[in-house]
Amino acid sequence: MEASRYAEIRQQMHHVFQSAFQWNHISQTDIVLAAQKLQVWKQNQLTFQEEEDRHVFFEYCFYEKLSPKGSQIDLFASNLSKEDPLCFLAHQMRQSIHGLYQIVKCNKEKNEVIIKDLLTKEGSILTLIDINLSHSNAIGLIFYGRLLPFQEVYISTGITFSYSQENLNRLLSQKEKIELKKRRKLSSRERYEWAYLSYLQYTRNDK
Repeated sequence: MEASRYAEIRQQMHHVFQSAFQWNHISQTDIVLAAQKLQVWKQNQLTFQEEEDRHVFFEYCFYEKLSPKGSQIDLFASNLSKEDPLCFLAHQMRQSIHGLYQIVKCNKEKNEVIIKDLLTKEGSILTLIDINLSHSNAIGLIFYGRLLPFQEVYISTGITFSYSQENLNRLLSQKEKIELKKRRKLSSRERYEWAYLSYLQYTRNDK
């Protein structure tokens, strides 16, 4: 994917994000519960220790299903007409996936990063379009992130949580213990909460 097309998509993603929140259908009760789950609700108000926490919170509220009605992006996209210029991208954003990945190869000529899914037994290999990462020496980097599908490649929302190789086993062990306690696999929301709170514990607060 060319850099100009990549920049255009990222700009359009931001437009969809802003438009969906202006159309907001999230209740105050759901917002408070979400903030409590991500530990950013203190003294009866949203409290962000760092600007990063604000971005994480709003992405969580945008993509995750906070109520039986659906996620913010689901509700927004389903109310767009096919003629709306935001329709195609909004529906691509509805199909986002998120998981724990490790970079195995960088191709700066194609702006591609080859990543391995660490949460699947088969270790699925995906192609991520990311100009900065593709031009870096990031092979081996472990991160959790949300990806949007575009034909056979993916684009990140831009919010990722990184972890050291040393903490990988602890991270996966923690997830397994939570699932054993719940006697089921984690839901999409719960996986995002686990990833973010683990990032705070093992990466940010450990610096």
